[in-house]
Amino acid sequence: MTLNEALSDLTKSDPDAGLHFTTDGKPIRGGYHVTEFQVAQIRSMTCGGKTDAWDEARVQLMDGHGTQSPMSVGRFLHISGLVAERFPEMGGLPLSIELAPNNKGLHIYRPERPVDAGDKVTLPLRSAQAVCKAALTTSCCGTGPDVCCAAA
Repeated sequence: MTLNEALSDLTKSDPDAGLHFTTDGKPIRGGYHVTEFQVAQIRSMTCGGKTDAWDEARVQLMDGHGTQSPMSVGRFLHISGLVAERFPEMGGLPLSIELAPNNKGLHIYRPERPVDAGDKVTLPLRSAQAVCKAALTTSCCGTGPDVCCAAA
């Protein structure tokens, strides 16, 4: 999902509805804070010696204390609109969400489609997984006893 897709989905909801996030089905606490929007430029080399480069849009959330209501959909869209004006390239990039549940140990999540329940909109986040790109793209990995694609 891209940032533009997520925002397009949210514009269909009541702007006064509370925007709730869940991580792997568990709600994050009210009073969370959107700390920043980021454009991450990534350059990598796989265990198989192949290089790659891509950009991602990231939104960092700081977990709340549960003492406040969640941000409204309208407030999130307002903040996102300011970001989109300043960094229009972010809109079409793959989106990830950074969050440290209980503000311990930063995790990367992938957003799914929002679930609109009228006065409450939930944006489910699923944990990102480590992936061996060499194994995905060439069916072999630069580790293990039979290294078939390791760099020379």
